Parts: sequence; C-alpha cells; structure tokens
Amino acid sequence: MLKTIRWQFISPHSQASKGLIVTRGKTGKQGRIGVNAVERIVIEELDWVFREQPIDDIGIDAIVEIFDDSRSTGILLGLQIKSGKSWFKEETLTGDGFIYRASDPHYKYWNRLKIPVIILFHDPISREVYWIGIDEKIAESTGKNWKITVPYINIFDIAAKAAILKFSNTHLSPGDLRLGRLRADKFIMQDLARGSTKFIIEAERWINKTHGRTGIKVILEKNGVAEVIQNMQLYPAGIGIEDVIKNVFPWARFYVDEQFYHESDLETLDQEWGIYDKEEGKYVDFSDGTDFKYLRSNSSNLRPYACLEGEVDKYRLVGKLNPLGKSFLLVDSYCYPEDPSYFEDRKG
Repeated sequence: MLKTIRWQFISPHSQASKGLIVTRGKTGKQGRIGVNAVERIVIEELDWVFREQPIDDIGIDAIVEIFDDSRSTGILLGLQIKSGKSWFKEETLTGDGFIYRASDPHYKYWNRLKIPVIILFHDPISREVYWIGIDEKIAESTGKNWKITVPYINIFDIAAKAAILKFSNTHLSPGDLRLGRLRADKFIMQDLARGSTKFIIEAERWINKTHGRTGIKVILEKNGVAEVIQNMQLYPAGIGIEDVIKNVFPWARFYVDEQFYHESDLETLDQEWGIYDKEEGKYVDFSDGTDFKYLRSNSSNLRPYACLEGEVDKYRLVGKLNPLGKSFLLVDSYCYPEDPSYFEDRKG
C-alpha cells in the first residue's frame, strides 16, 4: 500500500513548547504524485470527498464519499492507488489494455469489504489515471495470484463518473453502506480501544454561508507524536456542526480538547477582560477568576475556541468510542477473526 510523505515541525501553538512533534506519513516521491493526481480528480472533476487512509491500513489508500451536488449519497468507495511505469509493463495480446496481478491476500481483503473497491493506476509519463472495479467477473485466478485486465479506455476522469456510480451501486444495500462506513474507520477504532491513541479532529465551519462548508482534519496522536491521517472538505447545507460530525464519525462521541480550550479561554480572557501592561508587554488580569469561570460555564459542549473575522468557527475536538463503535469491534472480531494469512502482505 502507498504510504504518505513524512514531514515534521514544531507547532506554533502552546502545545509545541511541551514537546509535541507533528508528523505525516512517509513514501517515495512517485507514490505521493499518484495519490495527489487521484485526489485532484476526485475533488475537482468528480466533486466528491477524498479521505486518505492511515498508513497502517493493508489494502485501501483512500475512501471516497460520493456526493450528489452538495448532499452525500451515503455511498463510500475504496481506492487502491498504484503509481509508476512498472504497472503498465504487461500489456494484453491485443494491445488495448494492461494486466494487473493482485496478490491473493489483497484480492480476498477487497472482496470482504462492505464497500465497492476500485484500483487506480497513475502513469507518470502521460499523467493519465486508469481505473478498474474489483469484481469476481473480471478477475481470473492463476493459482498464485489474480489476473485482472485494465482497458486503456478506462480513464479516471469526469467522463467515467456515470460508470463508477453504476459500479458503486451494483449490489450494496443501505445496511451494506452503513457497515462499510464503519469498516473504513476500523483501524482508528482499534487504536482507540487499545487506549494508546488520542483521536483529534480540527474543524473549520463557515457560519455565514448557505453551503455550510466544513473542513475537517483528522489527527492521531501516539506518544506525543501527532499524525495527520485525513483531510476533507464537506458542504453539508442546512445541518449544524454536531450533526456533520456525527454523520462522518457515527461510532464516536466528541468533546472539546480541554487542555487546548483552557489555554485558548485564558487568552480570550486576557484580551477581552485584561489590561495591557506596556512595561510587561502582556495582558494582566486583575480579577479574582470570576470572569474566567463565567466564560467557561456559559459555553456549550461542542463550542468553537475561536471565530476568524466573524466568518469561520474553529474547533478542536477529542473523540472516544461510543456504544456503536465498541459494539462494532466486538461483532467484527467475531465475524472476521484475524487470520495470519489475511494480514501477511501489508505493504502490497
């Protein structure tokens, strides 16, 4: 599976002074170019939502949420992204396509998912992206792997939108769609259940626009290292921020990041109720703390910590497993016990 480029910086916020290091995944340059090319097509041409997956997933590089205009259809589509000329070296005898050979563990994994899966091949020379849907009808077992023919006419662009939609709707019931949404986030839920991960989302909500634009950044923090695993832009017109978050992560309950909000509230108190001391170069609060307690007590649960120019509310929230998330992990572990052969090829 493709990994993501790793970068590292010290955050300018107060958490940085406490040693928080922020990183992002690691990969070769070619892999990142392929992911970026696919993301651009999904967002700019298909007008859908692209959610890159955690780097320790075994066979899905991204999840696409299919939208009809500004409303979600509830359909999720799994993407496996391949990039580089090596994927095109085995052409068909007629020269109208190329052959992809999928490993047995990957093929079985894709077929067990409760969401449709397509494989995408990025050609770094022509810059075209080709696609093929994972379907038992087009895969041929060789005994060692699975032979899949990808026609050159299957170009991944706006012209392919109707065909991709038809493939995505082939055999998925509403129940399959909901289960697929849960399985897409299974690895995050497992990390939370182990108690070794802090699940954070940073959200920006345009409050004066009818389209309800909401940007969400998903962060996993382990041992003081925070990794950005997903970025998404949503346009959920007509619903509030709490409902937006529940729709995206139905398996979690969210709270404000108490430490972060505490520091932000202190800054707000200084600026709105404090007196600026020119000699000290800072605000000085001469109150007895009453104003701070009032500020905290009159705030809703999922409240913004800042509003940029009266236009964009900013949130930083921490998620924990709710009863649905905990129950899903129990049922999933019963239905799909971890078979070593199932996970033996995690880097494909």
